[in-house]
Amino acid sequence: MGLTRRNALTGAALVAAATGLPTPGARAALISAPEIDETDYLVIGSGPGGAPIAANLAEAGYRVLVLEAGPAHGDPAFYDVPALHPRAATDPAITLTYPGANPRAATLGGCTAQHGMITVYPDPADWDELQQLTGDAGWGEMWEVWRRVHATWQPTELADARPALRDPRLLRVAAAVLAEAGAHTDRGLVQLSLSSEPVHLSRDCNEDPAARGFFQPPQATRDGRRYGPRERLLDADRRQANLTVLTDALAERIVLEEDAGGWRAVAVDYRAGRHLYGGFADSPYNGFAGGGAAGESRSVRVAKEVIVAAGAFNAPQLLMLSGLGPRDHLTEHGIETRVDLPGVGANLQDHRLVTVVTRADERFALLDGCSFGDEGDPCLADWRRTPPGERLSSVYGSNGVLFGLRRGSRAAEDGRADLFVFGTPSARDFTWTVLKGYPRGRGTVRLASADPAATPVVDHGPPDAADDAALIEGVDAARRIAKAAAIGDEVTPGPDADLAAYVAGETRGHHASGTNRMGAPDDPGAVVDGRLKVRGTANVRVVDASAFIRAPGLFPWLATALLSEKASADVLRDA
Repeated sequence: MGLTRRNALTGAALVAAATGLPTPGARAALISAPEIDETDYLVIGSGPGGAPIAANLAEAGYRVLVLEAGPAHGDPAFYDVPALHPRAATDPAITLTYPGANPRAATLGGCTAQHGMITVYPDPADWDELQQLTGDAGWGEMWEVWRRVHATWQPTELADARPALRDPRLLRVAAAVLAEAGAHTDRGLVQLSLSSEPVHLSRDCNEDPAARGFFQPPQATRDGRRYGPRERLLDADRRQANLTVLTDALAERIVLEEDAGGWRAVAVDYRAGRHLYGGFADSPYNGFAGGGAAGESRSVRVAKEVIVAAGAFNAPQLLMLSGLGPRDHLTEHGIETRVDLPGVGANLQDHRLVTVVTRADERFALLDGCSFGDEGDPCLADWRRTPPGERLSSVYGSNGVLFGLRRGSRAAEDGRADLFVFGTPSARDFTWTVLKGYPRGRGTVRLASADPAATPVVDHGPPDAADDAALIEGVDAARRIAKAAAIGDEVTPGPDADLAAYVAGETRGHHASGTNRMGAPDDPGAVVDGRLKVRGTANVRVVDASAFIRAPGLFPWLATALLSEKASADVLRDA
């Protein structure tokens, strides 16, 4: 449907209700402003790449328009409540699917509206590598950027471990994982469970981002409620009349004109309407058969820069639709090449994930009665009535990840920890997830057609043998812990499974990156420079995970948000 002022007010009110922010009133900044025909900066995407830079540029006094292809939000409870993040990840209103890839989010906040909220600063060597390869000294200052972000808009918290430790079987799991890590607590676990004060099983791992071993992962929450880039953007929107956030707005192409400085972005064409992108129509998680209506075509002139923050799949797609990409591939789809950039859509990387699942005979006492967001869920009711300052001690105030191991595999490069093994309980199952960081496998993102609503073709490429070997090491560790805890029988992959085949069959993750990678001026595969400006253009930048040379750290959403903060400073210096 076309966007009207009435629709705008409804969308704004819903978001305000979901976030606890005041309704913007007559100046409805969400699903709004059809009269806007020019902006200084146009940001495409509202995730960890787009939200911070949009807020920063608006706070600097510039006119900023954000285009978000998805709706303003999905189910508020699934978003807000840490323990319900698996429900958020399959919320039909905001879930996109791509052939050959895991689902992605399309809503304010991007992937951070669905993720598990684990917030881990990357290995400092990741930033050093970018500084060396691009020659940009700004990449060497990212620790200071993180300290500022953490102090101003991105809180992290450790959930209270007492509820889990009071479950006898989870107590055994905690003891087993500490033994695997060679770690210990100053007080016995049973004694900790009886404490009258909140208990944390480790210090904040972000105090020493290169450290290995056991830790309780920090979560992106404030008072036991999800908090991240969406809140950063909405807070700025509430305060800044010069910031407009337009949801249900599918960017179709960047309009480029040639001048002495290269190709200059002068406008962005987009369509306004609900669920226009093909990923919604194809999603097995929803009933939006056939997708949305055709939508209303619009165009916005750009006075300064276009900032592409659409993610590792959609950012290269949009560049290619705009004539920025591999010439032969663009010609194949009838698109006139503006700048021949072979690296657009190449270098796809993803953190691969495999799981080891143990099933107990009975439900965990911790989760007894919990129905994970279904109607009448007593645990959700408990979370809602718990005072905000005490929610971290409620069952649903945690994302469920209390136990984590960070270590290096035998295949690890440059001494970086490339494995993270973490455990989460559900009703009867305990799942160990093995995440392989710094993947060696590479894939591609290619256009399926010149239709902006068509999902691209995502090919993760064949599994890498070294990645497989590292994942098997992680599975072995998870099995040792499960055996020591002795809470049930393994159901995935199963004790008789062909482990090599099982691992090789899992080639996809949720942390895609690298498809518009940075590089030095003489690097033929680079798409952007160290300041994230697209080669051959005067005013187009890519500010999302697609710009990384290789997948940063173990959970790249935070690295992407910090990249956005650095890009903000770069853009303002060029303003």
